Amino acid sequence: MIPDINELVISKRDLESVEEHVSFRNIGTLVFDDDIPYELFEKKVASIAMCDKVVIPGSFPKLKVLTKCKLVKTVEVRERGSQ
Repeated sequence: MIPDINELVISKRDLESVEEHVSFRNIGTLVFDDDIPYELFEKKVASIAMCDKVVIPGSFPKLKVLTKCKLVKTVEVRERGSQ
């Protein structure tokens, strides 16, 4: 579990470096980089909980991402190339 961080940006390399599923909890702003394929996100991210803002790439299916979220205030879909 990755808890209690004000702002965190996650890259493809970050997710590839973990052996197991990872959970994010109590993050102010959690950003998933555009370089992450949705399949890797689906495989590695177990849950996202108690975050103020989660930013996902426009290529991610938002409703599938929301199934991993609990007590998230805002989910923002970022269009490609705008960071």
